[in-house]
Amino acid sequence: MTERTCSIDGCSRPLWRRGLCAMHHHRLRRHGDTGPAGRLRNPPDPDARCSADGCTNKAHARGLCGKHYQQDRAVRNGAAQCRRAGCTLLAVLDGLCKPHYDRRRAMDEEQELRDARRCLVEGCDRPYNATGYCKLHYQRIRLYGAPGPAVPQRAARRTGYVDRQGYRHVYADDGRRVMEHRLVMERLLGRELRRHENVHHVNGQRADNSTDGPLRGFRSGNLELWSSWQPAGQRVADKVGFALALLAEYEPGLLSGEGRARAAAA
Repeated sequence: MTERTCSIDGCSRPLWRRGLCAMHHHRLRRHGDTGPAGRLRNPPDPDARCSADGCTNKAHARGLCGKHYQQDRAVRNGAAQCRRAGCTLLAVLDGLCKPHYDRRRAMDEEQELRDARRCLVEGCDRPYNATGYCKLHYQRIRLYGAPGPAVPQRAARRTGYVDRQGYRHVYADDGRRVMEHRLVMERLLGRELRRHENVHHVNGQRADNSTDGPLRGFRSGNLELWSSWQPAGQRVADKVGFALALLAEYEPGLLSGEGRARAAAA
């Protein structure tokens, strides 16, 4: 069966309606005339540039690039300048230029999704901030390792606090504000910490200063004593002297009588 074509001379497009192809039928309805067999518009020039002053972008429509075409369209539709402060583009939707309108719509949709999601802690109706928890419970997990109850908690006055790095501060017997992990280690050692000593939290929770009795291997519970002390030289005599001094400081029982004398001389 031979396919029927448009009745316009020179047009070989397939028949669509009333003896015409889709293109000529659309022309007839819109303009009252079918026009010639071919297309009315010339093929676009791939090298054409925007006709706006100072613009070298590629032409998109009506001799203008996409940006200037939208501005021209806004002017023809009677739109004014974008109502966002500092924006010189013309408004196309709801008093906003297209970039600001798209940005506002995306933010509204994201805010709606955020408001619809709630914290995973039972009884907490706050929108979540990260990992399924609201800001309050997320900070508790980061600092203490557990989200705690749904309601805010406030410690009694002068019972200590946790700083932004996660370390707990308390008040010593003499009224000084000190880091709790250092105070606990000093009490376990029975002396003040040396300048080269610091306290390591084994489980990584800086506010967890729990202990389980006296030091065993310089560790008690979650606290472990560390030291950055090291010899200044590399001569064998220097390193031997440092080793003896280190044992005298932390394990004096391992030194013989001669070793104690040499450590005292070092």
